[in-house]
Amino acid sequence: MAHQNVQGLGKKLHELSTSDELKNIDVVCMTETWLTSYEIDYYCTPNFQIISNFCRKKTIRGGSLIMVNDRLKSKNRKDIVDNSIENHCELSCVETKNIIIICVYRPPSGNFLIFSEILENVLTKLSTKNNKYIMAVSY
Repeated sequence: MAHQNVQGLGKKLHELSTSDELKNIDVVCMTETWLTSYEIDYYCTPNFQIISNFCRKKTIRGGSLIMVNDRLKSKNRKDIVDNSIENHCELSCVETKNIIIICVYRPPSGNFLIFSEILENVLTKLSTKNNKYIMAVSY
């Protein structure tokens, strides 16, 4: 697994697509993608699919996404992503056979109390089923 705050995926997609480092990685988490929901489908790299994402609707920049290698079965955890609040806590989340992966972006200007409440609710929800999870956080 890899995590990167990309501060704008658009300009870095070619670099990412041609990176040899992705050959041995199954999951890539990215924050500050700066993508809209209209753009997200155009930003895939070979052998990867965007399984989960959060894109801002009212303001620019921010966002999070999780790309998963085609060789790994996974599903979007929309129930977790739906906890996102733009500019405060922006989540993407996937579930594989053995683990749940959460990518979290907390914008510096966001309200920390809102962020911590959302994170607490998400972790409480995930811990009730004895799930194993990994969290990639950028703030």
